Amino acid sequence: MHLNFFQAMGGFNVKNISTLNPGYICPQCSLVIHDPVQLSECGHRQCQSCTPIEQQATITCSVCQTQTRTHQLMIDRGFKTEMQSLPIECILCSWSGQLRDYQQHFTLLHPHPICPHCNQSFQSLQHFNQHHLQQCQQRHQLSIDCLLKPFGCHQQIARDEKQQHYLSEQHQQAAVTLLRQIIAQRQQQSDASISCLPQDIEDRLDC
Repeated sequence: MHLNFFQAMGGFNVKNISTLNPGYICPQCSLVIHDPVQLSECGHRQCQSCTPIEQQATITCSVCQTQTRTHQLMIDRGFKTEMQSLPIECILCSWSGQLRDYQQHFTLLHPHPICPHCNQSFQSLQHFNQHHLQQCQQRHQLSIDCLLKPFGCHQQIARDEKQQHYLSEQHQQAAVTLLRQIIAQRQQQSDASISCLPQDIEDRLDC
């Protein structure tokens, strides 16, 4: 499978990522999904370029840990079409529009992206994204991972924007996931304690 320039970069890096439905965010690169691939066993999606189909026989979903065989992966063209109307804000300037126009905007206006935190210039969007997400020390000194990252909230947040982030849809859905896990664990504990009751008490409960 050959990847073009934008496929190789991973997802789309956008300013308003915390306001988007988390279903549109790739769990691998934490960017807006580019060329979505669906894991057929669980239904979750991620970028085509974030899916190493040539390196392993199965793909483990980072959201739910379900495994899907690589030959069962599906390029989700319908979902890609749905995403084209997403409202997008450019990560580097004041431009806003729809996702279908973002690629052209970035190519024309930001051919050599400059990091807004450390002013380092890059020759490609792929290198800029890698730097912005993983390597920029100044950005990471100002930002922290959400406490609910293990439950699906992958957005890095500025220390002075915590309250705004807590109201975002991505954070709220992660909170729901956490609550469901807590309820399920307590239910299991309750069932286990009932199964350990003496036989005479169980007989009374059955009456």
